[in-house]
Amino acid sequence: MKALFLIDVQNDFCPGGALPVSKGNEIIPVLNKYIELFSKLNLPILASRDWHPKETRHFKKFGGQWPKHCIQETKGAMFHPDLKLPKETIIISKGMDPEKDSYSAFDGVDSKGTSLDKVLKKLNVEELYIGGLATDYCVRATVLDAVKLGFKVKLLMDGIKGVEPHSSYKALEEMLENGVEPIVFAQLSQLIDISDAIYGCDHIGILTNNSNTLIEFYTNILGFEKEKSDELQESIAKQVFGIPSACKFIKLKKGTVKIEIFESVSFKSNKTGLHHWGYCVGDVERFAYILKSKKINLIEIERNKHKVYFVKDPDGNLIELRASKK
Repeated sequence: MKALFLIDVQNDFCPGGALPVSKGNEIIPVLNKYIELFSKLNLPILASRDWHPKETRHFKKFGGQWPKHCIQETKGAMFHPDLKLPKETIIISKGMDPEKDSYSAFDGVDSKGTSLDKVLKKLNVEELYIGGLATDYCVRATVLDAVKLGFKVKLLMDGIKGVEPHSSYKALEEMLENGVEPIVFAQLSQLIDISDAIYGCDHIGILTNNSNTLIEFYTNILGFEKEKSDELQESIAKQVFGIPSACKFIKLKKGTVKIEIFESVSFKSNKTGLHHWGYCVGDVERFAYILKSKKINLIEIERNKHKVYFVKDPDGNLIELRASKK
C-alpha cells in the first residue's frame, strides 16, 4: 500500500515565519496536486508537524541550535493555510520531548500516542511518497529512518525545499545513495497502481422470510448459481440485523456479483428487503482504521475466524467492507 507523507509544511517554516525556508511556500501548489491524487485513490495521507513545548533544548535560549518556532497551539505551528489537507489526514506530532531535537517524523506519534511506525504498519503501508520542509533536516531524517525500517521511499523532487543549497545537495545525495527514488508529479500517474483505489459494490445482502422463493427467482429467472449454504449464528444475526435468532445463509453467484440471502430460522421479521451491501476496498483493515480515525462507528464481528466490518448508513442499511479481488 502506498501513502503520501508531507513533512512540516507549517507557517513558521514558510516566508514570514520564525524559521523560514526560502521560498518554502512555493512547493504548496504542487503538494496540493499530490494530495488531490492520493485522495481520489483513497490512499492514506499523513502530515507531520513540529509541536514544541515553550522550553526545549532544541531552542537557542535553552542550549540548542534554533530560534523559537512551532510552539504548540501557536499560529506558527499551524499548517500553512494554503495546504489543502483533507479532514482524514493523519497528523503526526514530533518535537514534544524537551530533551530531544526529533528531526525525524518517526520520533512522532498520532493523536492517540501511537508511533508513526505502528500507524503505517496498521495501514499496511509499504511505500511512502515524501515531500515537505526542509530537505536538509526533517525531510532527510524522516526519509533515512523510513529506509532503515524497510519502507520503499519516493522523494517528491518538486515538493521539497531546503534551508541551505549545499546541505540540501548533500542530503539529496545521501538519500539517493540509500535507494530512495526521485519523482515529480508528471511521472506519478504512471507509477500509482489504480488497484489501490476503492472498487465499489460487489454484493448485496437480502433479509427475507422466504428464502426458497428468492432462490428460485434468482436462479431460474436471472441465471444465478447457488454457491453455498450455511448458518449465521444468533449472536451475529443480532448484531447485523437485530434479529434474536440464527439465520439460514445462502450465497448465490453470477460472474463477479454475489447475493447473500438471510432467512430468520425462528423469528419472522418485518425488516425484509435490501438491508446491506458490500463495498469493495483495496484493504479492509486500512479502510476501517481510516473510518475509526474519523469517529465513524463500525460494527465489528468475527465470521469464519476473520474480522468483518459494517458501517450503518443514515437509512439504517449496513455497508459491509470487503477486500477487492485483484
